Amino acid sequence: MEESDALKETLSAEGLDLEADGRQTIGGRMPFDEALASISDLPRAELGTEEERELVVLSELGRGGMGIVLLAKQRALGREVAVKRCGKDGDAVQMLVREARIMGRLEHPNVVPVHGLLADDEGPAVVMKRVSGVTWEDSLRIPSSASGLDRHLEIFLQLCNAVAFAHSRGVVHRDIKPENVLLGEYGEVYLADWGLARALGERPSDRISGSPAYMAPEMLDGKADERTDVYLLGATLFQLLTGRAPHRGNLAQAIESVRRAATLVLPPSVPADLASICIRACAADPDDRFQRAADLRTAVRAHVRLRGTRSLLRTAHDRAEQVMPGREREAIDQAFTEARFGFDQAIGELEPLVDQADDAVKANLQDELDRAVAGRESLLESMARIELEREQPESALALLGAMKDAPAELFEQARSLAEQRSTQAARLSKLEADLDPAVGAGERSWAQLLLAVGILVVTLLFAVVFAPRRDPSPLRLAIVGGVVFVVITTVALIWRRRTEWNLVNRRIAQVAVLACAVSALQRLVALNTGVDSVHVLMTDAFILGMAGMSLTPFHRAGPVLTVLSVGVIVVGLIERTLVDELFVGFAVGVPVVLLLARAIRGSKPRAGS
Repeated sequence: MEESDALKETLSAEGLDLEADGRQTIGGRMPFDEALASISDLPRAELGTEEERELVVLSELGRGGMGIVLLAKQRALGREVAVKRCGKDGDAVQMLVREARIMGRLEHPNVVPVHGLLADDEGPAVVMKRVSGVTWEDSLRIPSSASGLDRHLEIFLQLCNAVAFAHSRGVVHRDIKPENVLLGEYGEVYLADWGLARALGERPSDRISGSPAYMAPEMLDGKADERTDVYLLGATLFQLLTGRAPHRGNLAQAIESVRRAATLVLPPSVPADLASICIRACAADPDDRFQRAADLRTAVRAHVRLRGTRSLLRTAHDRAEQVMPGREREAIDQAFTEARFGFDQAIGELEPLVDQADDAVKANLQDELDRAVAGRESLLESMARIELEREQPESALALLGAMKDAPAELFEQARSLAEQRSTQAARLSKLEADLDPAVGAGERSWAQLLLAVGILVVTLLFAVVFAPRRDPSPLRLAIVGGVVFVVITTVALIWRRRTEWNLVNRRIAQVAVLACAVSALQRLVALNTGVDSVHVLMTDAFILGMAGMSLTPFHRAGPVLTVLSVGVIVVGLIERTLVDELFVGFAVGVPVVLLLARAIRGSKPRAGS
């Protein structure tokens, strides 16, 4: 006889309907009278519809093959509770009592709290917290989007918490499936139906117990440990991902599927890493599964984190596609900032996941990380090219420096442009310094005062002491011109040594020295050609006027000098005899005004003075 035929005979001998739904829970049989005797020590129940009872039955909440759940009011505490009862079936009685006692030991947020275990002539009654909501099985029948999958994965993680806690207390559930998970109205998740639960290390049963549609292969031999519950969790995850249980068909077909223990196949639409987790959890050999429910939980939690990372990466790739020439500058900059943030965040989340992952999911995670890194590199390169088009080589170099493998030609182009910009900036800086009247302003003011004193002394000596005559002689004019040239040249040399010699200062000195040189030269020529003194002084006025115009871009005294020179020329044209007196007054008055202004101000001259 084949093994499958022998298994069917065994199931039939236990009174099981082989054509029944493979998702139903099956277990060993016990006579009802024997089951009642086993609970004779339980407190007597006060359960009924009469108001004087401690537990007043209000309505029926649900009914199944193994029993019924009633809504009752607990009078002493004034609260509504759920009361679970079973039919006149010894197996059901045993499972209900076992369930109540195990749940009473498992005080956990994902296990329904048990308030009491009572009995009456109809059998045991378990008083539990009333959970308003639906089973997970019902919830999974409702079509959901990707966000719905996220919610179901969160439920699965809480289910793993309940199972891991039970294992820590030495209990395996043996009947984990969506139908046995209750979802409260406010997000509560409860693992219920602990009737088949068994203590770890308990002797294996010779009867098949569990739900064949989700059953682990070793359960056909009555064996179960933590890894059995891991398989059941994996089978539940399989239904979550595919919409069906791993072992389909009626009871006989489902058990035959369990016996064959074929590797599960998930559709391509399931993320590869999540499919690997599910397949590993449902491995036929318990040694090939996750060894603890906590390990399975960790793997699924990593996937949940990865789902968020993938969403972040999709957004980053979308924004990166908007970083292209031709768009508005602000739009490009904003898209780049958002895309770079997305890639950096995703890479930061993926790297530790890759380091911590086992071989089953490491390759998939590494592929995700490689795509994220490649996206970031492409983004940085695109933005670097745009910055070069904007002639911003420093920004381009910063972006290329952030790349792991920047294109050499692009890096060289950015560096070359940066050097050109640096050279241009240095030239502009030098030009600005050359044209800045504030450079050397203090020393320039002292040079002006020194020159004023020198001209004043020379003028007074020659006009009053050495040659006190009304009409200046050509010789006196030639000597004065030469002495003034020497004075100005000496002051310029002293000034040059004491100040920063920029373009403004150079031009002022050059105009002053050149004007005095031309004046002295024309006076010397006049001395040798017999030109009269008035003509010499009128020519000097023209020279000074031209010098004033040349000084105008560099010094505010330029226009003043031009106006005074034109005034001398006009007066000379009207009255020749006044030209010498005007020159003497000019040479004495201007220095005196400068000295008085300096004395009154009593502080360092302002820039450009």
